[in-house]
Amino acid sequence: MANIEWTDAFEQRLREKLEEDYEQADRIVVWASHAEKPLKEGGIIDAKGSADSMIKWIKKELGV
Repeated sequence: MANIEWTDAFEQRLREKLEEDYEQADRIVVWASHAEKPLKEGGIIDAKGSADSMIKWIKKELGV
């Protein structure tokens, strides 16, 4: 397992990335709430893909 150092700079970059992703998700939900034919199943957010992307980004930032 890698030794990971949690610094203020890393936390700020992570916070910015999370806020960006949550803001995008919020815009999608607002848009979807105005749709004439709401989605019945499957959703609009690829949770697995999103989680994979966040893990990849965190590893890149930490140099893991």
